[in-house]
Formats: sequence, structure tokens, C-alpha cells
Amino acid sequence: MDDPTARDSGADQAARRALLLLGEDVDSLVLADPAELRHTAGRSRRRLLGVAGVAAAVLLVALVGVLGLLGRGDDDRLPAGPSPQPTTSASPSFDTSGAPTDGPDAEAPAGTDVIGDDGSLGPFRTGMDRATVQEAIRSAGLEGTVRIASRDLGGGIVDRVLLQPGAATTVGDGDVIGTFDRETDRLSALVAPATAHIHGLGVGSPVGAFEDEFPGRVHLDESSSVYLLDLEGGVRLQLGRPSAYLDRSAVAALVVIPPMAPTFQYFD
Repeated sequence: MDDPTARDSGADQAARRALLLLGEDVDSLVLADPAELRHTAGRSRRRLLGVAGVAAAVLLVALVGVLGLLGRGDDDRLPAGPSPQPTTSASPSFDTSGAPTDGPDAEAPAGTDVIGDDGSLGPFRTGMDRATVQEAIRSAGLEGTVRIASRDLGGGIVDRVLLQPGAATTVGDGDVIGTFDRETDRLSALVAPATAHIHGLGVGSPVGAFEDEFPGRVHLDESSSVYLLDLEGGVRLQLGRPSAYLDRSAVAALVVIPPMAPTFQYFD
């Protein structure tokens, strides 16, 4: 049969070996009582665990601090961002090509060298009354260059016209760039100067060039034997004079006519 005394002796020895590992607490224990030895050993373990936990927490705080310092050091080594620039007003950009800017509120060109897709000739459009034309002349800075005047258009008929000396429109009186309807006193046609262009095409360009640039929009007006280019809103650009007799080699004149209006017959 097993000896209980031997089992107790073995437990006492295990407890003593544990206490030897705990250090200075062994001297204060009563070694004769195994139960007290085991109680003291458990308390010492808990104390060591507490001390170890505090030490781990201190180590963690120190580690976080070191990492923070390292991170700040890395940030200091990053290249600096762009220095803030003083706010200045951007210089306005001007379109020197003479082409009108897109949009319904676009400012019209100051001259009469550009025919717009809407049928405008510089700042002028068919249907304008005399007051509106005068305002367009003033706004575009064309005083002294363009004016409203009366002109004998042949056969003793005096009409109101829009004059631009030196326009060289290649149509009859070459300085007439517009005519007013006698009844409504509104611009009924605009005759483009020889220097005017639409999409880079103008007087001297072949009809085929207009057909290539505006596919499906150029057609022949059989009643007058001239070609017409359909623009926006029913406005049309007359390519040539009725007296040209279907000459496709070079357009001799450009005339803007309003929707449903007959081809331009003046100054033949």
C-alpha cells in the first residue's frame, strides 16, 4: 500500500522547489506547513504576473513613443508641398482668330470678316431694326467704319443700306454690306466682304469645298441657279450670284438671307 507520508513528502518537495524560484520570499515562509507553502507560492506567482503586466504596459508605452518619434522624423523628411501662391486676377484671354465664341450669349466679333453658323456677319444679323443695328455698331466699336445710309440701287430707287467703305463685297456697289426692307425697316440681307469666311471658306472657294465642309446642307436653288447653304434657324447662305449660271469653280459672292426669303437679286 502507498505511504501517505511519502506522497506528502513529495508534495512538500515540489512546493519548496517552486519557492526557490521565487527568490527572496522563501526566507519568510514557514516551511513546515505545506498548505502555507502552496498558498505563498500562488500569491508570489500572482505578484510576479502583476509586476510583469506593469512592465509590459510600460514597455508598450515606451514603444509607442519611439514609433511616434520615428514617424515624425519620417514626415520631416518628406518633400515639402508647393508653396502657396498669391491670388491674382487672371488676365483675360482674347480670341484673335475672329471666330465667334459658342453659346447664345457669346460676344459677336468686332469686325465683319466672320460669318457665323447662325448667319451672323460680325455683330449683325438679318431681322435687326435700325436702332439695334446702331447699337451693334457702337458696341463693336465700328463707328466711322460702318454706317446706315441711303443709296440709289439702280433705276432711281433709293434704299436704306448698311455701308462699309472698302468692303469689296464683289456684289455691285462693293461697300454695301446690308440692305433694309422698305416696309419693315429691318435688315433683309447681309452681303459679306470679300475677306469674310465661314469655317475657313469664302469668296473664291469652290462649291465642292462647301459641300465637303457642310455635308448634306448645300443644295441648288433651281429658280435662281445659285447654291444655298442651310445654316441655323432656317437662315441660308447664298453661294454666288444668279448671274454665275451654276459656276462651281469659285464662289463669287456670299450673301446671308433670312428664312423663306428669295435669293438675293440686287446689284447684278
